[in-house]
Amino acid sequence: MNNKFFRILIGASIILYLLSACSPVSTPTDVIPTAEPASLKVGIFNYSSFAPLFIAYEEGFFLEQNLNVELIDFGSQSTEFVPALLSKQLDIGAYSFTSSINNAILQGVNVKYVADKGFLNPDGCVTDAFVASTPNLANGSLTDNSNLTGKKIVLVPGGSFEYALDVMLEQAGVTQEVVELSKIADSATRIQSLAAGTIDIAPLSEPWITRAQAQNAGTIWMSFAELLPNMSVGALIYGPSIMEKDHEIGDRFMVAYLKGIQQFNQGKTDRNVEIIAKYTQLSPEEIKLICWTNFQPDARINQDALMNFVKWTNDKGYVDGPLTIDQLLDNSFVDNANRSLNP
Repeated sequence: MNNKFFRILIGASIILYLLSACSPVSTPTDVIPTAEPASLKVGIFNYSSFAPLFIAYEEGFFLEQNLNVELIDFGSQSTEFVPALLSKQLDIGAYSFTSSINNAILQGVNVKYVADKGFLNPDGCVTDAFVASTPNLANGSLTDNSNLTGKKIVLVPGGSFEYALDVMLEQAGVTQEVVELSKIADSATRIQSLAAGTIDIAPLSEPWITRAQAQNAGTIWMSFAELLPNMSVGALIYGPSIMEKDHEIGDRFMVAYLKGIQQFNQGKTDRNVEIIAKYTQLSPEEIKLICWTNFQPDARINQDALMNFVKWTNDKGYVDGPLTIDQLLDNSFVDNANRSLNP
């Protein structure tokens, strides 16, 4: 069922990609003040994990690189993002690792993961976790993962949430067949289900973890960082309009992105809070309260963790064939940008 869904999605996206009549992005031959800026459309979501992009835009880091960036806000809806990237309606985006992107790469669409968009830091606070309902924790039925049979668990198929679920179940010595799975896409609805006791365990990311605990609906039961330590939870992705042209535009964009990460990693400063609040619609008070995404200073993706995820997608039948790291990942942009910033 899921495999069919992903194949239909990618098939439609590839048709759009092949038929796309979008004008190519102009690339200046020299980065000089009088050169015409390169125009880029960048897909974002209103999550705090996109903060380096928000910061780079608001602080003028893209303009410093002679880039005229338009941020295309997808809100919290992800279904339109992948087709837009594959069909060149977007030049760049940031997204979680997902079977749909991997299938597109396998079928020859020229997109690449190019930089980390946050990683699961086992030494940091919890940004992503399985949250257990308060009643289950109170009655002791979820003291550990040894008694999961029959538990009602939210399933988000095909991506890192299901991957974490399978790792958690494997550690418990069981499979998805012994638990009761429910597909609940909306995080707010997951919290309501936890509070009502209709769901026992749900995967949540910040700020929803903090909200669930504030509403006494549930609390952290097992962090993703415990299950998948140091895995990148998402990536900056360059689409065909970047990959099929001079990579110099991609290098300049990466310099601005790294500067955004550097400022974000300064922590919960007033300026960072102000920028994140503008894009996420969260209050400054909530932004200061939640756990912030961890970013690698050099923005390099954990390759071993990525390939473990790719193997999982193959084993699940979500991807139609094997992929190599070179097919998925292009480190040249990160390498060039780091050399530029740290000569």
